[in-house]
Amino acid sequence: MNPIAVYVREDFLSPGECEAARRLFPPFPPHQAAVNASPVDAHVAPTVRRGRAVFLSVEPRSKEAEALCERLSAQIRSVNDRLYKFDLAEHEDPQLAEYTVGDHYDWHLDLGPGRARLRKLSASVQLSPADGYDGGELEIRGAGAVDRAEGTLIIFPSFLLHRVAPVTRGVRYSLVAWASGETSFR
Repeated sequence: MNPIAVYVREDFLSPGECEAARRLFPPFPPHQAAVNASPVDAHVAPTVRRGRAVFLSVEPRSKEAEALCERLSAQIRSVNDRLYKFDLAEHEDPQLAEYTVGDHYDWHLDLGPGRARLRKLSASVQLSPADGYDGGELEIRGAGAVDRAEGTLIIFPSFLLHRVAPVTRGVRYSLVAWASGETSFR
């Protein structure tokens, strides 16, 4: 396996499914200078990340939310079995991220303290139409900018440096999820 391999699947969700996915999440908190990357992570400096995020951690989940989580988890497992072969144990609650004009997430890894140290795969689904915003590209070091078409799913190892470039017009929404193992990378 090439450790730089990035999986891209266009049309993972239809435009209607992207809109429905956004409605499954609780409301965003008031706009703030930085957001948590994970419930267990500390705040990130606004020079590193500016935007809003909420997690789909509401219990009990609706049938639609459960179906979306299972569909995403099944795709991540399938891609892992074919490409990465990491030892996966669980999938974290998905996150809905919103980036408006000036918002961004500078170069980072999806690894960190707490549960985030166990992440193996990161997944992002583009939920906004490509013509609904400028800037905001998801860029992965060594792979460049990835497809920004609405409904596109991107899966990559959590240890790869990546960023969301500053949004210069409109609003970019994405669904982000992580698959973790029982041990961290060594």
